[in-house]
Amino acid sequence: MTDIRQEPPGGGGAPNNVFSRLLTFDKLIGSALVKVVYYIGLVAIGLWVLVALVGSLGAAAYSPGAGIGGLLLTIVGGLFAIVFWRFSCELWLIIFQIHDRIGEVRDRLPPR
Repeated sequence: MTDIRQEPPGGGGAPNNVFSRLLTFDKLIGSALVKVVYYIGLVAIGLWVLVALVGSLGAAAYSPGAGIGGLLLTIVGGLFAIVFWRFSCELWLIIFQIHDRIGEVRDRLPPR
């Protein structure tokens, strides 16, 4: 699918163009922001898994069953968290894409 929108005159990378987009809400920055938040979330999940793994190894010193159970729950919970986080971020991206498509439909309609 090709993008039919044209770049405004003056180039897309001009600093005042970026500033005006931030002030006018003509183009949403949410899709780029979702990607940044996604990677921050992955780092947070990774840190949580590392802390939980260390805690499970510490628990294994007192009770081997609890340590092994903690390791398994941490791994499964980490995988579930990654999949859920990806799904949540994709939903936000879909919402922003819907907004873009609705804008394209509005632009193609004849003026009233």
